[in-house]
Amino acid sequence: MNYIKQVNAFYKLIQNNPLSSNAQCLYNYLLNKNSELGWVKEFTVSNMIVCGYTGLSRKTLDRVRNELKQKGYIDYKKGVSNQAGKYLIVEFDTQDVTQNGTQNVTRYVTQSVHIK
Repeated sequence: MNYIKQVNAFYKLIQNNPLSSNAQCLYNYLLNKNSELGWVKEFTVSNMIVCGYTGLSRKTLDRVRNELKQKGYIDYKKGVSNQAGKYLIVEFDTQDVTQNGTQNVTRYVTQSVHIK
């Protein structure tokens, strides 16, 4: 995944598939976290850490994470017991986004978006 291309595609897509400012904050944090991890397909991060970095309450985190998932920007699988949940960032086909910026975000998925 290319960080700059992904960010640029993200901001083109939210013009026609809008997100709340809190969801945008969470997405940017998750994108940065995945970059730090070397662009792994799936990664885990605890709710406490996400809330600490983003300033979101736990209730708001749950709501905006679901917003990102429902709109096709991420996939998330809740952890069991005391384990952190798993995130997957949907990689956008940046060429299609640039050429067809008005189409729905789900058209730009270039990988499976279901965490196993």
